[in-house]
Amino acid sequence: MSYEDLRVVVIGAGNGASAHLRALHEMRARVVAIVTHHPGRTAAARHLFPDAHVDWPAPEALRHGADLAIVASPTATHLDLVREAVNRGIDVVVEKPLDARLDRAEELVELARVSGVGLAVCFQHRAKPAGRALRALVESGQLGAFTGGTVTVPWWRPRSYYDEPGRGSYARDGGGVLITQAIHTLDLFMSAVGVPVRVRAEATRAVQPMEAEDTITGILDYGDGRLVPVYATVAAYPGRDEELTVSGTAGTALLRAAELIRFAAPGADPEVVVADHGASTAVDPSAMPTAWHRALLEDAVESFASGREPLASGPSALATQRVVTAMYEAARTGDWVDVASVSTAGR
Repeated sequence: MSYEDLRVVVIGAGNGASAHLRALHEMRARVVAIVTHHPGRTAAARHLFPDAHVDWPAPEALRHGADLAIVASPTATHLDLVREAVNRGIDVVVEKPLDARLDRAEELVELARVSGVGLAVCFQHRAKPAGRALRALVESGQLGAFTGGTVTVPWWRPRSYYDEPGRGSYARDGGGVLITQAIHTLDLFMSAVGVPVRVRAEATRAVQPMEAEDTITGILDYGDGRLVPVYATVAAYPGRDEELTVSGTAGTALLRAAELIRFAAPGADPEVVVADHGASTAVDPSAMPTAWHRALLEDAVESFASGREPLASGPSALATQRVVTAMYEAARTGDWVDVASVSTAGR
């Protein structure tokens, strides 16, 4: 499929937008406008797309005519910006999470559904080869019946990362490490095995100068004795690659960063299903490979054209955010929280 006639408006010019812009350049798509109130951040984007308008606010940019809007602005602004695009009949790819609060995330997904406009969410780890291969292992039954797993994100961020106003706050981001960084690994895990029945969690601030948590531990309970421990932090200097495991009655899969390994029998050599030793985002968030964003964007555009569900649909992203919200509620109350009944009031 050719993307040369695809007209795109990119809303945002920070780290979240840069990978999208590089991917769009590789796709040879047309970025007609970049929306930002920080024009000084657009130098790299203007190098890739010299004809793009730089506008503020979003309605000005959307008037240039677009087939797709990519919303890569601060999390708490997502719903309002998606509404601007949807009201003009423009398909949307929105950065994760959907919005800073679950009720706004639900409204966003419903808005797209009612309008009939295409919506995909930037959970690009679903698009990486190791993520696709993990789902294939589970769906094919090669691991047997699911018995449990682990989710671990031992990352580090320098204190300067939190110098940006609002970063790590509930109002702007919806929370800390869980909803901003670890949500990718949690989402990838659930894309393979589904949503837990209930959760438990403890959240704290170990070292980072932020309002929300820099460290969280939790348990995902899938019923029938299937428990999944979760550990996520941005306070683990110097930072290591995230990993998850999925275990079953016939084997275990280990996904570390972009590599997937399968353990099939006691004493047997592990099978390297996907060998990919790309750049790590354990310390530097800008090190994300462009290929994953490109694969996700191409899938989204093709799904909108064909009417099929995108790889990272709004409802599936909402399910992930519901689990995140349940973990935050569990951390506040100290109790188990049923995911299906999690409150939409507040974050």
